[in-house]
Amino acid sequence: MKGNRKERWLRVVGLGGSVVLLGGCAQLKAWQEEVEALTNQFVLEGIYLGLEEPEDELIAEIIQHTKLRDGSTATVFLADASSIDEIESSPISGANVAFESPSNGGINMTELSGGKYELSGEQGLEYWAGEEATIYSDYDGVTHRIMTNAPAAPDIDLDEWHIAGDPMVVDLQGQGFDTTVVAVFDLVEADLTFSEAPESIGDLYEVAKGDGASLVVEIPGSALANESLYAVGVAGLVNSDVENFEEVNTAMSAFLAGEFTFQTVCTFEEEAFCF
Repeated sequence: MKGNRKERWLRVVGLGGSVVLLGGCAQLKAWQEEVEALTNQFVLEGIYLGLEEPEDELIAEIIQHTKLRDGSTATVFLADASSIDEIESSPISGANVAFESPSNGGINMTELSGGKYELSGEQGLEYWAGEEATIYSDYDGVTHRIMTNAPAAPDIDLDEWHIAGDPMVVDLQGQGFDTTVVAVFDLVEADLTFSEAPESIGDLYEVAKGDGASLVVEIPGSALANESLYAVGVAGLVNSDVENFEEVNTAMSAFLAGEFTFQTVCTFEEEAFCF
């Protein structure tokens, strides 16, 4: 009996050692993959924006002079960088970049300048809230991929009348977003007075992962300085999860998606002039 117990104990110990060994190998492989993802120098920063159709005719008219005039836009920046300091100075040109979602299918993006690729409603792009959106980039024989979920426009309830020159706070906390982008237009002067829309890979990084990533945004008083009618546009953005990254640097890459909604705000001292 004792011998049998010893044999059984040895078999259990041996089996346990195998399990530990297998578990250690799996953990080691996971660590190696994580290190490779962090040291991969292929950086992909993307943003997919839509527009909730405005009810106000003045807002609809002024949007015709923006990138959202066709209802949606997608922008991608590519860089070969080992640190944040290099993303602006090391663009990747000549890549094949495509956007894909269930309703849009696959659409090739156009390179506008070094490392910047774009797509708009003019090329058939539509914003579909609730769908997954994916950016693919083929470069040097490697396919790089990043996916995110496209949320619906946020619920905003701004004061319809506001004191000219005073700052305004936009708060999207509790709505399931990761960060916020805001734009303000003077409807009387047909002028953009404030925008956080990213224009470079550095701007986009700040919105996605840097100090600019916030759900509470203060619009400066200078954006609402005159007695006028303003269109305040707000997009709540959802960021990509690292589990949906493939062959990109996980620390510096991101893919944001969100839909703008606009509200009219009046700063005329005489409220009778407002609406």
